[in-house]
Amino acid sequence: MSDLPPVDVVIIATPDNAIEATAERLAREVELSPQTLVLHLSGAKTIQVLQAVTAQGALAGSLHPVFAFANVEHSVAHLAGNLCAIEAEHAQAVEILQQLANALGLTAFVMPSEYKARYHAAMTAEEQAAYRVWAQMTLNLAAARLDKQSVEKVQAVLNSGIKSV
Repeated sequence: MSDLPPVDVVIIATPDNAIEATAERLAREVELSPQTLVLHLSGAKTIQVLQAVTAQGALAGSLHPVFAFANVEHSVAHLAGNLCAIEAEHAQAVEILQQLANALGLTAFVMPSEYKARYHAAMTAEEQAAYRVWAQMTLNLAAARLDKQSVEKVQAVLNSGIKSV
């Protein structure tokens, strides 16, 4: 990594358990400036996992889309228009995160670090509840012995209802 040119933004897009080690490696091997924003995409981890880069003078932040990334094609096609949580201690970092969110078509809201665990628990619970509703609906439609086309139409109506909640 030491041969990387200076950049304005570094995005750590690793599994949650690798964020801190990646930030530590960045801090050791890359020249970071006070204008460099290092961010991660985790909904569960706070910006505290980026302490190694802030110790080197860089800004820290996180940007977490409130969106399930189960399918790459679907995710790319439907990301815009969703919400995202942003977390940062410095106003300059918040501004950059909001610009990134806008560029992705996301509506950003600021998530204070002290509430991040509760936020992530709520998002996880919501996602699990939606999956259970969808799974039960699918079982009920199968039991009703509807043809595939009718099932798809009913699912589309129910899906639009779920999205409007």
